[in-house]
Amino acid sequence: MTQGKGPHEEPPAWSRTTAARTGPGPTDGGFAFAPVDTRRSSTMVTLTTWMLITVIIVIVVRLLDAAIGVAAAIAAPAMISSGTFDDGVVLVAGGAIMNLLFQTVNGLLSGALLVLAIWTTVKAAGRGRIGAIILVVALVLSPLLYLIGSVISTLVTGDAGDPAFYGDSSLAHAIFEVLRTLLVVAALIVGAVMVRRWATAQG
Repeated sequence: MTQGKGPHEEPPAWSRTTAARTGPGPTDGGFAFAPVDTRRSSTMVTLTTWMLITVIIVIVVRLLDAAIGVAAAIAAPAMISSGTFDDGVVLVAGGAIMNLLFQTVNGLLSGALLVLAIWTTVKAAGRGRIGAIILVVALVLSPLLYLIGSVISTLVTGDAGDPAFYGDSSLAHAIFEVLRTLLVVAALIVGAVMVRRWATAQG
């Protein structure tokens, strides 16, 4: 005759194993799955959305600034060489004022974007963290490259008395700025897209 299970008799080994693997929350086949932190995922999606919007605005401002700089660098020497020196000087001064305005807006937006990128670097993982690091590097290197280009341009044109040489130097500096801007824009796009895709996948 088969005896019944006593009150203190231990359950079979397979039962104990299944019970140990099963905990609070949804299970599948006796295995518990860690709950997803939906609040954290939602925060990261919102953060990266604003980051992407800020990147787009920064890119537009930088491209407009570069376009105005190239236009002024091309038009001013032509006006000076044609005899309208005063108009050329006015155009150069106007371009400098516009450049200062765009640089101010770009500086504020880039500063906010840098803070978001650093925060994302700490919170994200995998491709999201790599994308955030790319953003940080691009935002830090951009002003350094701008400073180097400005110093070189100032040293080259500082003692130049020939207006034609000054115009050629200004055009070369404007082309350097376009190349720098395109490089930074490409890095911003790549970094922002990587972070955005990572955050969307987490959600």
